[in-house]
Formats: sequence, C-alpha cells, structure tokens
Amino acid sequence: MKIIDCTLRDGGYYNNWFFSKRFINKYLKCIDNVEIKYCELGFRFPRTDEKKGLTAYTDNDLLKKINIPKKIKIGVMINAFYKK
Repeated sequence: MKIIDCTLRDGGYYNNWFFSKRFINKYLKCIDNVEIKYCELGFRFPRTDEKKGLTAYTDNDLLKKINIPKKIKIGVMINAFYKK
C-alpha cells in the first residue's frame, strides 16, 4: 500500500495556506520519521491580488528553501482553473 500525505494542501483551506517554512520543515521531518514516502506540499495557484500563504503557490523558490528528506517524493496540485 502507498500512502500520500496531503495535509499541507488540504489543511490550507483552513488557514489560507499560511504555513511557515519552519513548520513545513518540521512537518516533513515527521512524515519522514513515520516512513510516508509521498507528500503533496500544496497548490500552484495562479498569482492574484488575493493574499495566500507559501503552500498556495509552492513555487520553485520555496522548494529550494525547505529541507525535503531524501526518501520523500513530493508533488503539488496545479489549479489552472482557479477563480477568485
């Protein structure tokens, strides 16, 4: 059985995806410790005037600044049809 964790994406509906880099790093370490191998980090919404947190956009800059454990494969959900 393969498990994918999507807490950072789905959880963002409750806090507008405002997770700090520190929280994301701690969370990924926990996921690694329980040996979940797949983690969906967030969305890639188109940029708008609306303020959203880091995991709403999950841009390449964020991916370079967080510590992704080597055993975890990451993904993002692309939302090409997002309307404000």
